[in-house]
Amino acid sequence: MPNISFDVVSFDDMVKKMPEYLEELKACKPFIPDKRGNLRRDDEPLKPLPKVKGVYCFYEGDESLYVGRTNNINSRVPEHRRPSGDHYTASFAFNIAKAEFKKEHPRRNVDNLTRKKLERDSDFAPLFTKSKARVREMSVRFVEIQDPIEQTIFEVYAHMKLGTPTLFNNFGNH
Repeated sequence: MPNISFDVVSFDDMVKKMPEYLEELKACKPFIPDKRGNLRRDDEPLKPLPKVKGVYCFYEGDESLYVGRTNNINSRVPEHRRPSGDHYTASFAFNIAKAEFKKEHPRRNVDNLTRKKLERDSDFAPLFTKSKARVREMSVRFVEIQDPIEQTIFEVYAHMKLGTPTLFNNFGNH
């Protein structure tokens, strides 16, 4: 068997980076929707979000609502904001709509429905449309993180430190 050497970073070393990433996320100048719905930074010409790996956070005013991670900020963030987004691409809006649906229809057991069935439900669809419009009005901040394990750890860390609602960031499998 050949002698293979791997660079191994300890979990403890990764965890030590989390407060620094959080400060970088908080310090990130937000991308804010303009009148046409494009995300841009104040006083800057329109330019696309960068094509970087990292963790992003949606904000409504000063309140952080959702943390996600991606291999391409430039393509993932707009997917959340697209009116045609489905339960996979617009997962944040889907979770908002699901929380509203549970409030409006407490007798219906939403958790027993698949995401696809719920998305097609005639009572759910208008809530999903409304939630996607709400997400389009939110600002976004991000921090570049190349390593997928660090992204994973930081996504949960940022959720907990920023206090994003568990209804939206539930980390459940689907």
